[in-house]
Amino acid sequence: MADAAENRPGAAALTSIQARDLYKDYGRHRALSGVSLRLKAGQVTALLGENGAGKSTLLAILAGLLRPTRGDVRVDDQPLADIDAEAFRRQLGVLSHEPRCYAELSPRENLRLFARLYELGAAERADAHLDGWLARVGLDRAADRPARTMSRGMLQRLAIARTLLHAPAFVLLDEPYTGLDQA
Repeated sequence: MADAAENRPGAAALTSIQARDLYKDYGRHRALSGVSLRLKAGQVTALLGENGAGKSTLLAILAGLLRPTRGDVRVDDQPLADIDAEAFRRQLGVLSHEPRCYAELSPRENLRLFARLYELGAAERADAHLDGWLARVGLDRAADRPARTMSRGMLQRLAIARTLLHAPAFVLLDEPYTGLDQA
């Protein structure tokens, strides 16, 4: 597999993401109220809570996909708003509770598209990398079927491969086991 650093040319690997006193309101509904936390590279942190507790909202804010009503997010002690958004996204792997795969593309085509977006290198090397991920998530035999013909669990495994494809410094997972069987 490609080394994480080679996927981020010219960018130092992220070491921390910090949320400080985050609030998020949707009209009259408050999804987050004063949330603070610090995530460090290499650390595993789990967010537990009931449906509607704000976990997905928090992850979207940490990923820079949603702005908080109040509070701030800092990346390596710099305000998220002040850092290069593209460089930041290249170091994140985000898996939402929906697989978000292109239905008309095969798993191989889905991963190839994201490999190009992440500039993972020459086509031959990238394809070998993709085949490795397809095998890793058990989709090697279904690699060329349209994603629309796959089960929810297969789509989830494809989404996991897509999330990890570029060896991100941080991985944000929202309900990663949805649709997966024990194996």
